[in-house]
Amino acid sequence: MQRGSRTLSVSSELLHLHLNRLPMNSRKAKIAGIILAAGRGVRMGKIKQLMPINRIPMLQHVINAALASRLDHVIVVLGHAGLEIREAVDLSRVTVVENPDYQKGQSSSLKVGLQALNPAINAALFLLADQPSVDSETINQLIDAYQPDKPPILRPSFEGKPGNPVLMGKTVFSRLLELEGDQGGKGVFRFFQDRMKEVPVQHRGIHTDLDTPEDYQSFIRQYPDFHVPPTITTSKASPQHLLDVFTPRKNSVISFVGAGGKTTAIFTLAHELKEQGYRVLVTTTTAMYHPDRDGWDYDDLMLEEDILQVAPPGTENGSVTVAAASFKIDSGKIRGFKPELIDTLWQQDRFDVILVEADGSKGKPLKAPAAHEPVVPSSTQVVFGLIGLSSLDKPLCEDWVHRPHLFAELTGLRMSQPVTLKAIEALICSPGGLFKHAPDNAEKIVLLNGADTPALVEKGRRLVGSVFPGNNSGESISLRLVCSLPIVVVLNDSSSQNI
Repeated sequence: MQRGSRTLSVSSELLHLHLNRLPMNSRKAKIAGIILAAGRGVRMGKIKQLMPINRIPMLQHVINAALASRLDHVIVVLGHAGLEIREAVDLSRVTVVENPDYQKGQSSSLKVGLQALNPAINAALFLLADQPSVDSETINQLIDAYQPDKPPILRPSFEGKPGNPVLMGKTVFSRLLELEGDQGGKGVFRFFQDRMKEVPVQHRGIHTDLDTPEDYQSFIRQYPDFHVPPTITTSKASPQHLLDVFTPRKNSVISFVGAGGKTTAIFTLAHELKEQGYRVLVTTTTAMYHPDRDGWDYDDLMLEEDILQVAPPGTENGSVTVAAASFKIDSGKIRGFKPELIDTLWQQDRFDVILVEADGSKGKPLKAPAAHEPVVPSSTQVVFGLIGLSSLDKPLCEDWVHRPHLFAELTGLRMSQPVTLKAIEALICSPGGLFKHAPDNAEKIVLLNGADTPALVEKGRRLVGSVFPGNNSGESISLRLVCSLPIVVVLNDSSSQNI
């Protein structure tokens, strides 16, 4: 199978997509993915793992989704037709183990996968090779829901019905190793019935497995555009981190506004900057979750009375300081500074880069700002605006959009109508939209996250093609497309354009 780099044309622009992982976040729980791909697929009558979906092997889609998620490690268990699968599927970024006893049933693959785990792993997510429509967003929801001291088994559910994949904590592993035959994880459920939790997700793919030719043909008919093959770029010139597409100046303030994902983007950038020797301050002008909630590393935590007096930690490897006006114990959040204080910190040149969460969205993939939002310090030189592509084609309602009525007023969309590319374009370009309250001279960068299926990546490309031509807002907007933060797509990376 030929590997290499390619370039897709988007109007006159270039799109570079690579599937290299950014540094994983430092959650306290380390979670691996185990893809069970050893079975014979007797009912399919062919090598099921290699059945093509838009010219891409079924197993490849499952691997791509796992790699696009925040899993710390991905293991693929092979058995039947292992040689053929190795020839046809890109396994370069996963650990492959062989199950010589695959004919003994799924339990034998569970054991082989568990035995390949690093001892530091706290939990494992078991993915099935015949579920190509389980996406990285679903995987990340399970990861986010897992807590070592809570129920050890998490099952995703859609519309009240549980499905796969299932996440199991380390305390369950010994029971899994006792299984025999084709029981799978269900064999341990009876031992932990009172210690299982269902996690509601937004995608029905958890119910879709392709066991028979009829299943396969039905899936192809239902999703004719499913998984447009992504372009995989391995060129050394391709970006691997946020800093590959954006280099902040020393003594700069960078604000993050818009949809959910801001905190992840902020700490991802903070740790990249730290590795480059920057002294980074992470704070907010609204509220954000305490970094301990998601296991983000930091070097110091300061309150308002300290931040102007105490020197920031300085090491040759850089530092990350988190600062807040106060801590809300009941909600687990930190309350931010007034923007004037951030302007003062910038003037004092105490930190190399100040990263500010300047907006709230309740984790929704879209939001429209209220009159008082966002709260962007006047010293801001760069504004990152986040938009979740998972909102496309979803109904305009509170489930998908924070402040949907304001979004309707801004875009002309009516409540319950599907969110369109045109509506998102209006949000980006409107003076009262995504970059409202941004300083006139600030660079504006759009991060489109959640594009974790090729179909959504294609919609992101279409959005970029529509935003640049034909608009007259007078803003200079540089688009960067970040798909769930392990995958980076750079659009118009050579320069911004006037729109």
